[in-house]
Amino acid sequence: MIDAIESGYGIPVNSRSAAVQHFNAAARNGLYSSLGEVLRNILDADVQALHETGEGISESYTRVQVAYVIDGAVEAHLEGRKIDPGELYVNATKRARDLIKEIKWAFAETKKEVKLDASGKPRAKKGSKGARSYELYCELIGEGASRKEIMEAFQNEDQMAPLPVHTKKGATTYFYIMKKKYDKEHS
Repeated sequence: MIDAIESGYGIPVNSRSAAVQHFNAAARNGLYSSLGEVLRNILDADVQALHETGEGISESYTRVQVAYVIDGAVEAHLEGRKIDPGELYVNATKRARDLIKEIKWAFAETKKEVKLDASGKPRAKKGSKGARSYELYCELIGEGASRKEIMEAFQNEDQMAPLPVHTKKGATTYFYIMKKKYDKEHS
C-alpha cells in the first residue's frame, strides 16, 4: 500500500501532513482522473462493493476520504504497524463523514436556481442572446438580407424566440458585433 502511495502517485510517505498536502494539491489541480480509482489502487482492493453496500460517501466528497486513507496508511507506516485495507477504508470513511457533518459550511453545495419564463419554460441563460443573434445573423446573411432586415429581425419576437428582443439601439449594436464576428470567421 505504501508503495502504491509513494511510487504509484509520487506522494511522500515520510510525513502525514506532507502526504495529505501533496495529494490535496494534486487533486485540486485535476491530476487524478478518478478519485475512486486512486482509492482502489492505494487499497489494492475492490472498494466498489463497499460503496454499493452503503459504506461509501458521496462521490463529491471522495477527496476527503482518499486523504484520510493516505493519512492512515502513512501513520501506520511511520509507526511500523501492519495496514489492514478494509479497516483503513472503514475508518477513513467514518472520519470523512464526521468531518463533513462537523463543518457543513465547508462542503456546502449551491443549488442552481432555474428561472422560468411566463410560459413555464426555463429562461435562456445569459450570453445566449448573443449566440441566438449570431445564429440569426448568419441565417439572414445566407439569405441575402439587408442591414435593415437583420436589425428588424433582432427586434422581432418570433425570430428571437425564446429570448427577449433587442431594442433599436441594441439591435444596431448587435448588428455591428455580429457583422465583425462573421467577417472575421469568413475572411
